[in-house]
Amino acid sequence: MSEGVEVPTAWLRLSSGQMLRLHDPGVPRLAQRYFVLHGQQPLALSSPERAELLGLSDLIARHLALEVLGDAECYSLLLNGARTRRSRGDHVHIVLSRDVDEKRWHFVAAQLKHLSRPVARRWARWAGVGARALAPLRGRAR
Repeated sequence: MSEGVEVPTAWLRLSSGQMLRLHDPGVPRLAQRYFVLHGQQPLALSSPERAELLGLSDLIARHLALEVLGDAECYSLLLNGARTRRSRGDHVHIVLSRDVDEKRWHFVAAQLKHLSRPVARRWARWAGVGARALAPLRGRAR
């Protein structure tokens, strides 16, 4: 079990050839606990591609949960349908949590990212701080 596991951006390929990107979007307080797996192009995947995306997400989530938390069953997956997602293209959110209460807080934090990022950017402009100074606010160093 290792809290300090570094998960860099990784690229995977579906059997169709479509490239997928796994990355930590840098949500404050969720470093190495929240990841997104999405297509390289913001296009909706076909049904077989979506099923493969979910299967890969499950394998990746189990591996990350084992590495980060020491238990391969400590994860949640979220796949939004076309009408309920903010960004174009199919993608899966992977959230690592030790228990149900922690999972609830992680989902709240993931939703708050849409508020925290603009606030951090405005504060940086006001304070004259560069993007590198905001890296700790995003939950990771650059």
